[in-house]
Order: sequence, then structure tokens, then C-alpha cells
Amino acid sequence: MDVSSSVAVLTAMITPAVLISASGTMILSTSTRLGRVVDRTRSLSDRLQSLPEDDPKDDLLEDKRAMIFDQLDKLTSRSRLLQRALTTFYLAVGVFVATSVAIGVVSFFSARFAFIPWCLD
Repeated sequence: MDVSSSVAVLTAMITPAVLISASGTMILSTSTRLGRVVDRTRSLSDRLQSLPEDDPKDDLLEDKRAMIFDQLDKLTSRSRLLQRALTTFYLAVGVFVATSVAIGVVSFFSARFAFIPWCLD
């Protein structure tokens, strides 16, 4: 393998590496958001449990409960969306790693397997 083909292979392997880094950043921020949603859910759950069963002095007790249930419902939907996003980001990282490895394998063995990186894309 000559120098120009080595440079071409390294250049081809850098692109998925940059995309891996970008996906990693998205995973980190999405994980942080999911952690915040879980913390908020726990805090609302604690607040719901601390509400008295029946308080004749508090006319707004049912409204408070309804508000907390509504927020918990929204947080549940948000957490499911964030979990799906995390799954997608992890799959993307896996595909980018597989593509980078396939480029290296193809350049190492021969051009007979040149179709592999494009099948993984």
C-alpha cells in the first residue's frame, strides 16, 4: 500500500470518527435531559404523596392533585421520547463505528470487499 492510498483510507476513516463525536455529544445532552425529567418526576411523586388525603380546610386539594397528575403525564411522554432518542443515537454510534472499522478492514485486505462500507451506511 502506498502513501497516497494510506492517506485516502485515513481520510475516509476520519469522517465517521467526527460523526461519532457529534453523536456522543448528543447522547450526553440527551442523557442529561432524561436525568432532569426523572428528577422532576420523583419530586412530583413525593409532592403527591405528601398531600393530605382529605383536608376540609383546603378547597384546592383536588386541583393540586389534577395538576400534578397532568404534569406527571407530560413527563412520562417526554421521558419516552428521550429514551427513543437515546436508542437512536446509540444505534448511530454503532453504525459509524462499524463503518469506520469496515473501511479499515477493506483497505487492509483488498478491494474485493469494497462494497462493505457502503452496505453499512
